Amino acid sequence: MRSERGYVGMRMLLVLGLVSLLVWMVPMVLLSRKQAELVTSVPPVGSSGAPAVDGGQAPADPIGMAGDLQAQNLMNNAIRVAQVWYAENGTYAGFGPEQAAGFDPAIAFTTGQPAAGTVTMRVTPETVVMVTLSGSGPLCAAATLDVVSLGRADASTPQQCQGGW
Repeated sequence: MRSERGYVGMRMLLVLGLVSLLVWMVPMVLLSRKQAELVTSVPPVGSSGAPAVDGGQAPADPIGMAGDLQAQNLMNNAIRVAQVWYAENGTYAGFGPEQAAGFDPAIAFTTGQPAAGTVTMRVTPETVVMVTLSGSGPLCAAATLDVVSLGRADASTPQQCQGGW
């Protein structure tokens, strides 16, 4: 003779097992379909002679683009150093290459002419302009109080450093 309590327990266990299987299987099936769509949308290697990048066009100068991105990263880190100085002091007065190097010793700060791999600083009590050279020319980042602007110029003032990268 069967106990009703055990029978209900087995039925509940079977239902829970099926529900958990469905919860696990449905996302897997949907993700595998999406992955199959992505794989079929990629053209075969060698069909156009070059890898597809941005609408089927290969970058004209990938090494120059990499150098430009490296310079942009350098400028992002350098302007963050200036922002930290401003947040701690409320002014850019007293901010120079030595103080900046104290915040990020990996960056070569200078007040001389812009060069690749170094950041030239032009500081007033209310503004700081930083310039470096990339493969495509100068890049600048300027901060007026706590507002940052970016540009592609050998700028001396924040007004000259406009337009973005």
